[in-house]
Amino acid sequence: MTTQRHELEAWLGDDLAGLTTEQVDQLMLIVEAIEQMYPGADDEDERREALTAATQFLAGETTLAEAAARRASARLAVEQATAALRTVVVAAALDGRSDNSITTETGLSRETVRAWLGRTGEMARDVRGAAKDAREHPDDPDVVQNRDKLIRIARAGGRSFSDLHFVTGLELSDLRRIVGEPT
Repeated sequence: MTTQRHELEAWLGDDLAGLTTEQVDQLMLIVEAIEQMYPGADDEDERREALTAATQFLAGETTLAEAAARRASARLAVEQATAALRTVVVAAALDGRSDNSITTETGLSRETVRAWLGRTGEMARDVRGAAKDAREHPDDPDVVQNRDKLIRIARAGGRSFSDLHFVTGLELSDLRRIVGEPT
């Protein structure tokens, strides 16, 4: 895909009047770079946004600092939305929803859902290590509290008691006591 000058000028419309010939020439070079950065058919939104930002910059309507601030704001919004979604995923799992239904409804990958629910090998290794430390240092309240905290996190993330028994070696009644469920 190679954008021709007349196509760029048509896209600019009324904004063309606010740009010098040199700025339009520069914008043509930027369009080439944009098309290389975002070559795919599904990159249309990115190409449009990039061209809009470049046009605004050349026209003096935005600055580097303003573009950076918009990006920082967007990143923060993504982080906040991700935190909210992650929490709702955990709540849905605690409410009895299966990983598959969560994956289907959210569009998240199975791996992401499992990681968010603490169903990965890494969480199991962390709990196993904390349980081993607590067996070796049963009188150290910090070690025992760390083990119990990791067990509660794993349980809140959907780990079954049988999984936790296998990973920690603790009895079911002890696991239920740790997570605050009736024995």
